[in-house]
Amino acid sequence: MKILLAQPTVLRFKWELKVLLNNLDNLHFPLNDVVLLFASDSNDYADYFRSKFGVETHTYTDNRVDKKYIPSIRPYLWWQFLSEDSQRETSSYLYIDSDIIFRELPVTPDNLSTNRWYCADTLGYTNYTYVSTRPCGDEIVAKMNDIVGVTTNQLKEIDRGMGGAQWFIDKPKSDYWFQVYHNCIDIYNYFQSIPNKTDIGQSTGGYIQSWTAEMYAQVWTLAAFNIVPTVTDELSFSWAVDDIEKYYEHKLFHNAGVISDMNDLFFKGNYIDHEPFDDDLSFVNKQKASYKYVQAITASKHI
Repeated sequence: MKILLAQPTVLRFKWELKVLLNNLDNLHFPLNDVVLLFASDSNDYADYFRSKFGVETHTYTDNRVDKKYIPSIRPYLWWQFLSEDSQRETSSYLYIDSDIIFRELPVTPDNLSTNRWYCADTLGYTNYTYVSTRPCGDEIVAKMNDIVGVTTNQLKEIDRGMGGAQWFIDKPKSDYWFQVYHNCIDIYNYFQSIPNKTDIGQSTGGYIQSWTAEMYAQVWTLAAFNIVPTVTDELSFSWAVDDIEKYYEHKLFHNAGVISDMNDLFFKGNYIDHEPFDDDLSFVNKQKASYKYVQAITASKHI
């Protein structure tokens, strides 16, 4: 099992990866089984992580047809990586984001296969039931189905497994990621064209979230490829805003959920252009899960 991450070459991702890789090393995961994909015209990030941590790295020029939806870089990089060498389509992967740390390494499900992938429980904002029950939900589902080339019945069959965020993936095909790459751009552009029916043009809650277009594209496209998504507790995660007790109930921690006015939590948005390692983070509430991430930052300071 390899762990794979895909991202642009931005400083925030660099320091997050340093924190994550140090965390994995402390848990004795073999870092030569970590694959980092970067979008850049320079190999600087790839060279740094390969020499510093011994991970596998690949850099690809960003030639996306439409670059305004930033998360589309992830499936684009997957497509580049797999299409470059078909042997890579024979491996299994744990696919995660850089703002993750592990309390404990998850166990690969026994039933992982080419037609059954496993994911975290994000059903509350990524499955068919969620989308169809938003304002104008049936209309939005119909258009998303047209974009991806699936039917509502296909979605209903996999509805209870349409999670996301972290994935156990077995023998992925480059064509799947090519389709996800294009589908997420088309879904996002569709959301942009109907602002009054999404969160783009609505100040009240309850509307479909446009930023999750890539997550929708992943699970909708699974239906097109006859791959069944299944939720597993092995990939469940705590959030930065959770009470610290929640951290110990999950194997993964996701450094997300904090907004700028939460003054007693670590806000990653303050660290787009500089690293947090030399900052005083003693203000972070020790009763919140965010504190565990601060501890991981502190433990990575020497790198």
